Amino acid sequence: MIALATSVPLWRDLAIGAKGSDVVALRTELARLGAGVEPGDTVNRATLLAFRQLVVNAGGTAAGVESISLGAVTWLPAPSIIATECPVAVGSQVGQGSALAGLPSLVLGARVSPLPDDLAEGQRLVRIDDQEFAVDAEGAFAPVDLDRLAATPAYAAARQVSDAEKIKASLLLTEPVQVYPVPPRAIIEAGGSFCVIDGGSPTKVDVLASQLGQSFVRPTGEGAALSEIALDPPSKTTCG
Repeated sequence: MIALATSVPLWRDLAIGAKGSDVVALRTELARLGAGVEPGDTVNRATLLAFRQLVVNAGGTAAGVESISLGAVTWLPAPSIIATECPVAVGSQVGQGSALAGLPSLVLGARVSPLPDDLAEGQRLVRIDDQEFAVDAEGAFAPVDLDRLAATPAYAAARQVSDAEKIKASLLLTEPVQVYPVPPRAIIEAGGSFCVIDGGSPTKVDVLASQLGQSFVRPTGEGAALSEIALDPPSKTTCG
């Protein structure tokens, strides 16, 4: 069996002279594999010779291969994919219709859910295993990244549990920002805005997050920094 990651599954035998979108997908895949075939819409002699060579490389024989037989091809949804199960032992005989391997289901969409409230402004990415994926303001993945998501070990492990199992991931800013941990009492609220007393003067800040008794703040001015924050300002202090 020759495994090919064509953009559309092959659905018929292809002899020399055949044309169509499936031929375009086949020749594009052969070109990606470095088989010496240029992309095109017609099965020619070079296409057949390239397929014969794949058969030989897989341990078969090119004798009698006069077309690209549908029965000799296994379709893969992506060039690289992790099997979720391998029910057949090495050296076992496999009958027609038997499963050789289990592959993850196709991913049609993915998003961060629930998306945390009050996130700091900025573009974000999601880290899963050793892979990073850009997400939009709603936490949605780009369609071009869905096959790569499906190839992660975390996705395969989640599918082993159930189709509804969620994947644990880290949501990060694409460009890190400098934040300052302060006790909540150091933050002054006035009219929906926040400030801290830095060097004796009020400085407006954005409160980005809170964790384990600390609040993480960032000065609002571009390029601004904090150096000497009053940790317990007087109760009547205002943002000025």
